[in-house]
Amino acid sequence: MGRIFCFAGGYGDAVGYELLKSIFCASITGNVIKAVAITAEKKYVTCIVVVSIFYGVGSLLSKILATYMKSLGGHFTNSIIGILLMLHEIIYLVMTIIVGTILWPNIKHTDDMNDVNVIITGVILSLGMGAQVTLASLLKRPKETSPYY
Repeated sequence: MGRIFCFAGGYGDAVGYELLKSIFCASITGNVIKAVAITAEKKYVTCIVVVSIFYGVGSLLSKILATYMKSLGGHFTNSIIGILLMLHEIIYLVMTIIVGTILWPNIKHTDDMNDVNVIITGVILSLGMGAQVTLASLLKRPKETSPYY
């Protein structure tokens, strides 16, 4: 399962970097470094800031959803919660494909990462990548059963 998440996160970053004018949709560290470099050149970093915020929002929404399902008193096992959170992430990824395909004619003709079409597509993808972080943390082994802690 971890390999699948690594692939999905890497793919999300590759798509963002190549197609969305060098935005990292799954890497907050990459966005911070890029934002500092761009700010040093006295340019705007609107897209990077917005995408980074929505990465956190995606993680928060997924954590709220998981906490709510756990609070229902045993109706959902961790496996069921994991499957539902994965579906939550998949919804964002499918929305990214649909919206990105619709906005692609506008995205491919701009060099500006702060273009509204780039920001919209990046926000949806970063919501999915943020949701993946919560899903991955849910699937970690408890400390007492893992020989690696």
